[in-house]
Amino acid sequence: MKVLVINYEFPPIGGGAGKVTERLAEKLVKKGFKITVLTSGYKNLSGMSINRGIKILRLKTLRSNIGYSSTLEKISFIISALFIINTLVNMEKPNLIHAHFAIPSGIVAYYIKRRYSIPYIITSHGGDIPGFSPEATVYFRLFNWFFKKVWRSADAIIALNDELANKVRRIYKPGKVEVIPNGIDIVYKKCENRKDTYFRILYVGRYSKQKNLGFLISALKDLKESNWELFLIGDGPERGELEKLIRLNHMNDRVHLLPWMSRDELSKFYCMSDIFCIASINEGIPVAGLEAMANGLAIVASNNGGNRQIVEDGVNGFLFELGDKQDLINKLGILMNDKLKLRKMQKESMKRAMKFDWEKIAEQYSEIYEKYSS
Repeated sequence: MKVLVINYEFPPIGGGAGKVTERLAEKLVKKGFKITVLTSGYKNLSGMSINRGIKILRLKTLRSNIGYSSTLEKISFIISALFIINTLVNMEKPNLIHAHFAIPSGIVAYYIKRRYSIPYIITSHGGDIPGFSPEATVYFRLFNWFFKKVWRSADAIIALNDELANKVRRIYKPGKVEVIPNGIDIVYKKCENRKDTYFRILYVGRYSKQKNLGFLISALKDLKESNWELFLIGDGPERGELEKLIRLNHMNDRVHLLPWMSRDELSKFYCMSDIFCIASINEGIPVAGLEAMANGLAIVASNNGGNRQIVEDGVNGFLFELGDKQDLINKLGILMNDKLKLRKMQKESMKRAMKFDWEKIAEQYSEIYEKYSS
């Protein structure tokens, strides 16, 4: 079966959803699917390449940042895709289109179905749903009438958790909505770098309003304990505001903003950290959170749908109420002062990560592909 996968971000471009697209494609290639990925170009990346059996086509767009894109840059992806789609479909002859994100990728899939009657499925990662990301509010108010057509024309929709699935059903009233979480490669290794003398808190991902990192930094300012460090790895539009907040609160020696890094480099930070903290307003299934679990970190996360999928409160970490700084401070304080509980939660995280093994997730997608292909 030939599948055209569309995502405006694909490694090394983008964040967690791009990584998910890549790993899922790799697993499905091993199952015999022929996968072509249509994505954004960036600087000197090749326009066409083959990596681990995946054919990757990169379009010329206005993309200017490797970690995130603006609304205008997403629109440029749609326009570039529509210009070449006729040639692409005639050349690849796909049996199915798989769009990651209803917006912008689903718009391209919608056009292909209208013109060529090729079925498409959408994986919603959250940012394509109204209310998920504060930055996209105006975007949805202006174009939601059209977005409804994209959702309702899809042959199937995959949401990452029950909360997102229910939002899609309520707002767009599409046909079939299924829940399949993101996956993780389970590769256990012994970490030698964790020290009892210093408590290291880690976050990996975009610096955006949705990720609520300003709240996290402000909460840590009020911690009574002094032996902690926070590492924020990534980039995004909120970087300037975070730098200002760190500077104003004299936290430069404790809070470290680090750029995106390779998987091997990132692995060192997972190994040296004690907990992974997710303060997001909303989440799908946080990929970095899954990676942290597989590397044996306890998780402290805001109480929302995606985070509830990965954190069993009091077992492999804690959930805190969104916006409640004192609740977050209390949960962090417990783990900083009770090393026995911390180590127990770290072990439970590794166990819980098993349910998100990519092999299991890829098999569910394989069944979806077979069911809805032309």
